[in-house]
Amino acid sequence: PSQNAKDALHVAAYLAGRCGVPRLLLHGESIGGLAACGVAARLDATPRLRVALVADRTFSDLRCEAQYLTGLDAVAGLMQVVTGWRAADTDAVGSYLRATCPKLVANDCRDHMIPDAASLKSGVAQHRIFGAASPVSVSLEGDSRVADASRRAPPPPPSNMTIDAVNVAHLYCCVRHVRNCAEDEAARVRQRPFADDLDVEADAAGAILLACSLLYRVGTGGGQS
Repeated sequence: PSQNAKDALHVAAYLAGRCGVPRLLLHGESIGGLAACGVAARLDATPRLRVALVADRTFSDLRCEAQYLTGLDAVAGLMQVVTGWRAADTDAVGSYLRATCPKLVANDCRDHMIPDAASLKSGVAQHRIFGAASPVSVSLEGDSRVADASRRAPPPPPSNMTIDAVNVAHLYCCVRHVRNCAEDEAARVRQRPFADDLDVEADAAGAILLACSLLYRVGTGGGQS
C-alpha cells in the first residue's frame, strides 16, 4: 500500500510539474482509494493546482477490513507480521481526514468485498465519534458481564442515550443475548420429535432462528466495532 501511494504521488507530481495540469481529480476505487487518499493528504493545493478527491467504494483500514471479513481480532496483528505493512500504510481514514481539498466518499452498503462497517464512510464516522477508526474489542463489565455469562437478559440501558463506549457495550450485550436466545431455541427445536419435518419458517421460532443465522458472528468477533 505505501508503494502504491508513492507511485500515485509521483504520477500526480509529474502531471502537475512537467505537464502543467492545472486541475487534478484523484479517483481511487477499492485499494486504489487508499492510494488516492494518501496522495490527497500529501499533495498541497496551490493557486496553480486545484485538487479534488473521490474515494470510491474503499475501506477505512485494511486491518479493519480483514477483521470484518474473518471475524477474528488477531487478524490485524497477523497481517502486519505476515506482510510487514505498518498501521500507517493501511489507514485510509487518517489520510482522508488530513486531506484539505474538496473530497467525496462513495460507498455501497451491499458491497460483498467491503462490509459496510469496514467502509471509509463508517471509519470516518467512527473516528468523529470515538476518536479512532481501528477495530476495537467491546468488553462487558459489571452487571452486563454477569448477565452475559449467566445467559440472562441485560440490565437496563444507561440513562444517557448517546453514542459512546458505555452505550455501545450495552448494545453489544443485548445483541449477544439475542444470539444466546437463538442458540437455545435452535437447540430446543432440534430436540423436538420429527424436527426435520417441522416447517420452521412458519413456527414461532422461525424469527429467532433467522436472528441466530444473522447474529452468529457476534460470538466470534464479527460484531465488534
